[in-house]
Amino acid sequence: MKKTLLILVTIMGISMINAQNLVNNGTFEAWTVADPLTAMPDGWTRGAGTVGTHYLYETDAVHGKVLQLTDPGPADSASKRFSSDTQINIVEAGTYRVSFWVKGTVRLRYVALVKGTTSPANTASTTNHFTTISGYTSGTTADWTKVETDVVVPSTATFGNDYKFHIVWSSTTKDNFSNFMLDDVSVTKFVPSLSNKLSAITITPQGYSTSNPPANYNLGGFVSDTYNYTFTTSYHNIPIIGAVTEDPTATTQITQAVSFTGTAAERTATIVVTASDNSTSTYTVLLEKHPGFISGMSWDTNNITDRVEWADVNGMYFRSTGKDHGEIWALGNTSMRTASTSSTGFNVTTPVMSNGAGLMTFFVRNWDITKDQSPVVVLKSVNGTEWIEVGRVVPNTAEWESWKEVSVNINDNSPTLQVRVEFEKTIIESGQIYIDDLEILPWSVSTSMRSKEYSNEVFASKGEIIFNTSVSQPYEIYNLAGHLVRVGSTESGLCTGFEKGIYLVKLKNYTYKIIL
Repeated sequence: MKKTLLILVTIMGISMINAQNLVNNGTFEAWTVADPLTAMPDGWTRGAGTVGTHYLYETDAVHGKVLQLTDPGPADSASKRFSSDTQINIVEAGTYRVSFWVKGTVRLRYVALVKGTTSPANTASTTNHFTTISGYTSGTTADWTKVETDVVVPSTATFGNDYKFHIVWSSTTKDNFSNFMLDDVSVTKFVPSLSNKLSAITITPQGYSTSNPPANYNLGGFVSDTYNYTFTTSYHNIPIIGAVTEDPTATTQITQAVSFTGTAAERTATIVVTASDNSTSTYTVLLEKHPGFISGMSWDTNNITDRVEWADVNGMYFRSTGKDHGEIWALGNTSMRTASTSSTGFNVTTPVMSNGAGLMTFFVRNWDITKDQSPVVVLKSVNGTEWIEVGRVVPNTAEWESWKEVSVNINDNSPTLQVRVEFEKTIIESGQIYIDDLEILPWSVSTSMRSKEYSNEVFASKGEIIFNTSVSQPYEIYNLAGHLVRVGSTESGLCTGFEKGIYLVKLKNYTYKIIL
C-alpha cells in the first residue's frame, strides 16, 4: 500500500511541476499562536482595515483546519485585506490561476498580485495585477464554495521576486458583520494544455439583436473526439457556426456554410483548430433543412427582422423565456406572446413549404383570460395573397390556463404552400396568450391527418385509445416508425395495452395523431 502511494505521489509530482503553488501554507495548517484573537497562519500577514478582525483557526468537518475571519464591527464599504508574507517570484508574463474555498458571510472584492510593499488596488498598473471575484454570493453560509479566477500579468509588467498575493474583502452590506472561513488558497502559473480540440460547437441564428441575444446553442451530442456532425433545422437563414476550444490559447479558423439547399460542400461549415504547438484538427457541420417546419419559438421576437425560421412577421411580439412549454427545438426553451396593442390582428408566416404540409401541432396557453381571449387562427395560402382558414382556437376557458396541444390538418401538397398563424385581436388590452413548439409535418398520404380538435371519433384517455363511432369500422394503428401495431374493429369501443408514446390511428379516409 505504501509503495502504491509513493508511486502516485511521484506521478503527481511530475505532472504538477508547472503547477506549483506559489503561496506558502495555503492550507492554513501551520500556526504559531501568540494571541488567539490576532494571530495569523504562518506565511500570512494582516493588511489595511483589519483592526478588530479576528483571525482564528477552526476545525471544519469538510476541510479540516481552516482560517476563520470574524469582523464584529459595523457594516461598511472600506476594503480589508490580508496577504502572503513570503515573497513570490513573478518573472514572466502569463496567466496566474487563483483558487480557494470560502464559506460564510462576506463581500469578496478582488485578488491581486502586487510587487513590493505597494498596496493592492482594483486599478491595473505595471506593479499591480488584479481580478474582481465573481461566483460567490454575499450571505452564502450553508456550503463551501470554490472560487476560481485568473490574474493576467502582461508583458509590460515590472517583474521581480518580491511579489505578494492579496485577498481583498469588506463587511457585507446585508449584515453588520463578516464571519467567514477560507481554505486551500492556491496561486499557480497556468500552463496551457496545447490541445487542438474543441469543447463545444455553437450555432447562432443570423442577425440576432444585441439588445436581446440568446444563449448560444451548443450542438447536441458533441464529443471532442468526434469531428463530423449534421445539424437539421428549420431556420429561415443559414446559422452562424462558432467554436469553443479546450485550450484557451488555441485558435480557430471557421469557414461558414453558404447554402441550405446546395451541394454538401456548400452546406458544410469547417472549423480548423490550431494549438500553440501548431498541431491541428478539423471539425465539420453539415446543414440540412428539415423537410417540415419546426419552431420552438427560438427567434428574437423583440426584433422582427431577426426571423430565424419565419418568412414574414406582422406586428410586435415578445420573446418569453419564463413561460415556455419546455420542449427543445433549435435554440431551445422560449415561447412567443403577441403584444396586445392592436385590434387588427398580428401574424407570423412560414417560408414556402415545398414539401407541402400534413398535420400541424402547437401548444397554446392563456395566462390572463380576463384580459384577452383572442382567437389563434391557422391559415394557408398557395400564392401568398389569398389566405384560407383551416383551424381556429379560442382560449377563453379555464382549461387554456395550462399548456394545451392543438392539432390542425393542413393537408395540402402544393409546392408553393405557406402557413400562417394569426392572433386575431378582438380587444385592445394587454393579454398573455402564448404559443410554443409549433410543428408541421410534410405532406404525405400517411401524414395527412384529421384534426382531433374537430372530431371526437378517436381520442385517448388514461392510456387507452377510445373509439366513439355510431357504426362499426375497421381501424389500423401505427407507431411513429410506421410499423403496424394493431388492427381491429371500432365495435370493441377501445384498445388497451399500449406503451406511452405517439400513435397514428387510421380510420376510414382519415388518420389521427394520438398521444398516450
